[in-house]
Amino acid sequence: MTNGLRSLFLAVLFTTSLMSCAVAPSSAEPREESGNFATPVASDRFATGWMDSTYSDSGGEDVDIRIYYPAQNEGEGKAMDCAWAPYPWVVFHGDNGEEHDAYSWIGEGLARAGYVVVTLGEERDGDEEYRAASDHAELIAKMGYINQTGDVQHSPPGSQGCIDMGHWGVAGHGEGAGVATAVFGAWGAWFPTGSYEPPRALFGLGFDSSETGTNVAAVDIANPNLALFLTGTADTVAPINEHIDPMLDQWQGGWQLLEVVGANHVQYEDDQSWWDNLFDGEATMTAEDQQAHAISKVKPYLDLVLKGDDESWLAGTSRAHSYPDQGSDSESYLSENLDLIQFYRMSPLEQVYEAPVARQGHHMFFDQRTNLSVLFGGLSHTSEPAVDSWSLDLANDGEWVRGQSLSELEQSYFAYDGDSMGLYMGAPQDGGSSQWSWNGFSGSWSAYPEGVRPNASAWASMSWSSGEDAFIFFGGVDDSWHPVNETWKFDPDIGVWQELVTQSNPSGVISPATFDGGDWNRTFLFGGANSDFNLTNETWMFDGSTGAWSKLALSGAHPSSRAQMAVAENHEDGVVYLLGGYSTTGYLADLWQFNLDTLEWSEIESSGLPSGQAGWSMTYDSSLDRLVMFGVCSQ
Repeated sequence: MTNGLRSLFLAVLFTTSLMSCAVAPSSAEPREESGNFATPVASDRFATGWMDSTYSDSGGEDVDIRIYYPAQNEGEGKAMDCAWAPYPWVVFHGDNGEEHDAYSWIGEGLARAGYVVVTLGEERDGDEEYRAASDHAELIAKMGYINQTGDVQHSPPGSQGCIDMGHWGVAGHGEGAGVATAVFGAWGAWFPTGSYEPPRALFGLGFDSSETGTNVAAVDIANPNLALFLTGTADTVAPINEHIDPMLDQWQGGWQLLEVVGANHVQYEDDQSWWDNLFDGEATMTAEDQQAHAISKVKPYLDLVLKGDDESWLAGTSRAHSYPDQGSDSESYLSENLDLIQFYRMSPLEQVYEAPVARQGHHMFFDQRTNLSVLFGGLSHTSEPAVDSWSLDLANDGEWVRGQSLSELEQSYFAYDGDSMGLYMGAPQDGGSSQWSWNGFSGSWSAYPEGVRPNASAWASMSWSSGEDAFIFFGGVDDSWHPVNETWKFDPDIGVWQELVTQSNPSGVISPATFDGGDWNRTFLFGGANSDFNLTNETWMFDGSTGAWSKLALSGAHPSSRAQMAVAENHEDGVVYLLGGYSTTGYLADLWQFNLDTLEWSEIESSGLPSGQAGWSMTYDSSLDRLVMFGVCSQ
């Protein structure tokens, strides 16, 4: 066969099991959710307490917040009433130009009904989805600190142990609703391993796409996967047909939209100035009625989603007892798409044949000595690290055979020398070894002793370098999610990691693709995200003899900017294949090849591959001239 655009059979091996994926819009099996739900209460069960505080965002800046909570008496700094605790909590983002104290009506209204509400002003642009998601990780830490310590200097009095850290949600008004939607939709991409409990509720008032755009990604949304949006028919700040409608047309999650008759945009704020109303439509509903209507819809929705109350299904989805199969609301036009919601976990009754369970973030390579595709590691459908390994003989019986068990490694990496040696490493969760070696002569794994490891703890990339006869490890983020622009080398002859002094490092430090350059005696790198978390489509080359990274100025077509790609190497024909990845427009399913002779990228027309997938791994079966891919999540 030629090295140009070739006809490739794409052996797409994917499981039909539903699973949570870090990197795909998915109607997936839910991540494990605590079944310890709080009990719903009446809408006016509690008095409302509140306090102003701050938290340190992902950039280290102090941000003003206001915390509303069920209290024993009305007012600032009053003791929390924990009679029906623990209480789920909601982060509410204000609209453009609004401060953290501009939404007392929603904070007080939900606190009376048994929720803790954190309101903040316009702090992030909607196109900074990673920063916004990381901010919420810091808010989780803030609320966890309050719940654990009840620190009287930074917490509502009597709050220790009264916050339900397992059930929380995001919400907002206007552009704040856009930020909340972006965080809700992208959480599964940025925090795939279950290190943080995902938001399980989203409601938006007067959704404004000015910052986010309408193409908001929905990536592995945690179940029950149901969002609620309210927008007024008199809203001319963010008209329905220009903002929420086109966003929902592409949203890969369950949703319900109430077009509230006579409501406008600014009446979802505490105070509406003459200037605010000048740019909005004239409401025929008073501000008090508009806000009361919102509370009457949001409260049962949250009771359903965050308190697990089955009896709130009718009120939470605006259904009448006489017509439970249809949504209706006397004050709104209602539209919905509930196809992707899932309130109860469904499990298969039996496994028909033995095969790897559905997973993502795993690894594959083709063992040249046995002509078997080998699969191992990754996260299972329960988001637990998988310890099993498997081999697949496509040339003969096409069956999976279970192999040796390994350590539970999170955020793992693997590279193969194309002959007889592989290196597998990550963060052990079971006290096992953090690094393993594959021996192709014996077909077995062996653990390395513990020692120095690269500083990156996630989202790095590793490949074999034939020029160095060593493994090269680059980029990633550390435990504090700070980008790590470092290059490391592992020489298997001495079994020691060494940080290299390098020059002109690549910009794509987060989840790039790296691969061996074959006869070039170089390591190549493509894509990834830079230190500002912006995606790139640059191609770089590393010369281990000089420690220099060089950006290649390549002619012709090339893949778009992306990260988290699947890569397979075919050094017999001098090509490397690149599949899919995460982009600013969602998850990709395009297939490219990089010609190591001409240093040119070209796209390969292929069929049979599910679109918009991620979470997969891929290898090249040289005995059959096939790409073999395993582990996908359907969009």
